[in-house]
Amino acid sequence: MFAIKGYEFSSHSQNMKNDDYDFERTELFFSSQYDSVTQEDFNLVCENLPKFSQLKYLTFTIFGSGLSDQQIEHLAKQIESYDKLTQFQFNFGIGCINDNALKSITQVLEKCSATLKSVSIIDQSSKITSGSIPAFANAIKQLQKIENFEIQINSTQQINNQDIIHIANSLSTISSLKQLKLHIYNLNLSDEIVPHIIEIIKKNQELEKIELDLCTNQLTEQGITPLIDEILKAKNLTDLMFQIKDNKFDHSKIIKSRLLNKHFKLYKTYFEEEDLKKKESGCNIF
Repeated sequence: MFAIKGYEFSSHSQNMKNDDYDFERTELFFSSQYDSVTQEDFNLVCENLPKFSQLKYLTFTIFGSGLSDQQIEHLAKQIESYDKLTQFQFNFGIGCINDNALKSITQVLEKCSATLKSVSIIDQSSKITSGSIPAFANAIKQLQKIENFEIQINSTQQINNQDIIHIANSLSTISSLKQLKLHIYNLNLSDEIVPHIIEIIKKNQELEKIELDLCTNQLTEQGITPLIDEILKAKNLTDLMFQIKDNKFDHSKIIKSRLLNKHFKLYKTYFEEEDLKKKESGCNIF
């Protein structure tokens, strides 16, 4: 099964054949959860992709074993021609992304680096390894107009501290970020990564939203504290999601409280002794 802009197509569907598409925003959705994607289905998509010449916002979703590495590579080459693309989101289901798929994504980032302002790569339990990270990180460096960056990598033993440091160091060469979302959990990461994440925040003074999910790693309270301190220095920050459970310290001693008023929404982190003061002041504690 596959869909484009909410419409499902199959090898029996001719919906796309005679229409002249001029969409600025669309979604490519591939799934083998209920049905397989035949080569005829895939060819129908590819022959129509050039019609999306004005595309600015693209979401690319794969669930199950919907596409082969070769098909992902072929789609990526089609997408590379979109010279107006500003927002690109990749959603990969469990086990759908490997080194070859990441290589295809990397090539899209390189080709579209002049226009991309928002990139989101969401990977639910990947098969990528350290070998594909340096090229991917280098492509991130080229995104000098990027304002929103999101990556989710989790539940793989093939990614280590140095891989995350590669990505963080590339992000710290950018100064245009307004939103940063790093969901890097269940990767056995240590405090070694923290200074590099801090550097991203230091270099991007216009950050308005930060999401950090560092759960189920090997971080210590001593390691995480400088990161908290740096986050709270961010002058333009209005929204922070910060998750740190299941590390090498008692996360119950660190309380997340939400400060709310008309113009300001921020999750902050406090030690337990300060929690009582915040609770007395009427803040929501959870």
